[in-house]
Amino acid sequence: MGVIVSNCRDSFWDTLKATLIILVVLGHTGTAIGDRLLSVIYMFHMPLFVFVSGYFSKKKKLSEMSDCHRLIVLFLIFNFLFFVFDVASGCEITIKRLLTPSFAMWYLLSLVFWRLLLNVIPMRIIENKKAVLLFSVLIALLAGFFPIGQELSFQRTCAFLPFFVLGYYGKQVDFKSKIKSLNKPVISVLLIAIVLFAYFLLPVFYCNTPYETMWDCGMRFLQLIVALLASSFVIGLSPNSLGRYTDLGRYTLLIYLLHPPIIKMMKLLCQVVSIEQNLLIAFLMTIITVSFIYAIRNFRFLSFLR
Repeated sequence: MGVIVSNCRDSFWDTLKATLIILVVLGHTGTAIGDRLLSVIYMFHMPLFVFVSGYFSKKKKLSEMSDCHRLIVLFLIFNFLFFVFDVASGCEITIKRLLTPSFAMWYLLSLVFWRLLLNVIPMRIIENKKAVLLFSVLIALLAGFFPIGQELSFQRTCAFLPFFVLGYYGKQVDFKSKIKSLNKPVISVLLIAIVLFAYFLLPVFYCNTPYETMWDCGMRFLQLIVALLASSFVIGLSPNSLGRYTDLGRYTLLIYLLHPPIIKMMKLLCQVVSIEQNLLIAFLMTIITVSFIYAIRNFRFLSFLR
């Protein structure tokens, strides 16, 4: 019997989030899955995650932003723990390293910045959707010209800003219903075409370093367009509910925070026992990691992370 998701939640978004968090974990298994497959995953999974974050973000007074306070606390705790692990592994302590979020923690910091930005911009400006969207795209493209990379998650915060803005506006214009109303066979074919394009032609959309040449700006713009199209098609094809799989989407933050050390330990174990890391091993790592975290999701000491 499948898990029944509470009526106060939209099971569609939980199903989509479950898919995205699995792709996040799979992507973090590393190059074992190959750069080409990484290009397909990174083409849309984080842009779509940012879209979903924007979709569920609300404009509030700064004094009411308890969600940001919680994110900051979680970021400081886990970033410190991963930093200690890196130092213990021989990482050199530099100013740049101190300013750079550890591993996957960049997303928490960027989410704080996006929500703060949403709440400091006056409502009369926010209501001008086209102008704000255009400005967010300009920020995404111009950021690459600044000689700042992963420090304070600068490049990613700017590059993914358009997707957060689109998500925020998407709820107001019922974006999901419009996408879901499209012809599924057509968008399936279009998604396959985009996946093939990303697989063979696009570099991995990490978006964490400044431009090296002027051509990089054009590539970022192309990746933004491809990510938008792919994300839209994935939304259109995502089912409304898949039982226990859908329930997994309720614990994406928990999985996001806990999966890095588990993945790191399994990689180390593979090295110790001389197991070659490949696509099959990457899938096994992903299944084991997600299943383990889901199994312990109700432990009381993890309640703050849910």
